[in-house]
Amino acid sequence: MTPFGRATIRRRRYSRDHGGASLVPLDAACGMTGLFMTPDVREMVAFSAALMTAREVEQLLGKALPEGPSATTVQRVVRDVGNELQRHEETVEAAVREQAPLSEDGDILVVSWDGVMAPVREEGSTAWREAGVAAVSVYGQGDEGPEKRDTQTTPVPRGVSRC
Repeated sequence: MTPFGRATIRRRRYSRDHGGASLVPLDAACGMTGLFMTPDVREMVAFSAALMTAREVEQLLGKALPEGPSATTVQRVVRDVGNELQRHEETVEAAVREQAPLSEDGDILVVSWDGVMAPVREEGSTAWREAGVAAVSVYGQGDEGPEKRDTQTTPVPRGVSRC
C-alpha cells in the first residue's frame, strides 16, 4: 500500500537451503521487509490513530488516499508500532529527553501524578490495572504571578507506588 494506491511489483525472492526466512533484496533495500505498506503511509496511519478511532482513520485515509487501509489494518499497524516502541522504549525515551530537556528557567518545581484503572486483556480474562502518568512542571515568576515555563510527562511504570 502506497500513497498512490496499491502497487504490485515483481521481485526476486531467495530461499535459504536449510529453512529460515527468505530474502527479498528489493524489500530490504526499500526498508519494506515484512511490511505491507510504505513507511509514509504507516506513519499517516499511526499518527491518525493517536487522534482517532481505527474506524475514523479508515474513513479519513479512504478519502485522502486512492485506497485507504481497513480498520483492521489500522489496528494491526497500531499494534505493530506499539510493539516496536516497546522493544526500543529506553532508546526512544532517551532520544526524546535529549531533544527536549526540562527547562531550568524557573523557581518552582511542581510534580504530579494521575492514574486511572484500565481494563487489560490477559490470557483468558480481563484484569484491571492502574495506568499512571507523572508530570513535572517548571514555573517562574511572571508579570501576573507564577507562569508555566515547561512541562514533561512520562508513563509511570508498573509496580511504582505513589509517594
